[in-house]
Amino acid sequence: MDNSFGSLSHGVVLLPELRTIHLELAKLMDEIDQLVREPILDEVRLASTRWKLSQARRQNRLVVDAILAGLPSSLKLQMDEAIISLKVRDNDALCATARHSGRWNSRAVHDDRDGYRIAIRHLRVLWTELIDIEQGPLCPLSDSRPARAA
Repeated sequence: MDNSFGSLSHGVVLLPELRTIHLELAKLMDEIDQLVREPILDEVRLASTRWKLSQARRQNRLVVDAILAGLPSSLKLQMDEAIISLKVRDNDALCATARHSGRWNSRAVHDDRDGYRIAIRHLRVLWTELIDIEQGPLCPLSDSRPARAA
């Protein structure tokens, strides 16, 4: 039996949390941008911010998965193409993030800040696109689409 009312309301309850995570991700990406532009790299703050960013991305995936799991079957069928696109892009972003983290350890960032700036910009584009994709099918389930951080 499809418990549409309970499932959908569970997913909608998580949408404010998803909005909050999206804003936090944007804030942390801005912080990394600022850190790598500073004349002297604060490696401790950079490591801390990168860790917070990874935790926020993890929490984002968990919340999105919980929202999708709570959708009624009939709505999942209607959103099938959007959900598949979301899952593919999330996997792409996850793989790109893993490659980035493997390549850009603290020493590599210290040795090639210009290269890191370029690499983090590419990753930010992927994450921003993923946030837009998440907001597309998920946020219309609530009253309004969230405002995006710049």
